[in-house]
Amino acid sequence: MSGNGWNSEVPVLLDEAEVDQLAAELTVRIRAAIPSYNSLPYGEHQKTVREHLSLLVHNVTAGEPPPKVLRMTSAAARRRAHYGMPVYDVLGAFGVVSAGLWDALRVKHSGDESLLVGLVSLLGEWNQTMSQAVVDAYVHESGSRFERERRLRGRLFAILSGSECV
Repeated sequence: MSGNGWNSEVPVLLDEAEVDQLAAELTVRIRAAIPSYNSLPYGEHQKTVREHLSLLVHNVTAGEPPPKVLRMTSAAARRRAHYGMPVYDVLGAFGVVSAGLWDALRVKHSGDESLLVGLVSLLGEWNQTMSQAVVDAYVHESGSRFERERRLRGRLFAILSGSECV
């Protein structure tokens, strides 16, 4: 076993074709379950789901998400905030992806109970860490937006009061 408790040969959780198919299905499920996702361009949405799903299935047995994944998650969350999507919708999408991924893993690895049991806590840890990255990105984005709006309001008041020229 390696340092994270896994044997050195962990089976491929999902191959790339399975990731592609699952990402397409999950994108449709997310958009059906969470209407605000329909404001996001479909291609961008499916690409993000596919990238995150691929990184997840290839890295989950290593433990915590690598920094690259957290940076991608934060960037995607900032884009969602830019589109005006509520943070709870983004977190809800994680739930849709987690449930869909778990269903796919249970079907593919139904004969490997020890693998599935081992994945439960790892998937939970990934979901929690990724959710925190989303919340942190939203907090940062809302602070930036608040500051921009404050500056714009100040400029508007200055223009209206005649202390600043247009």
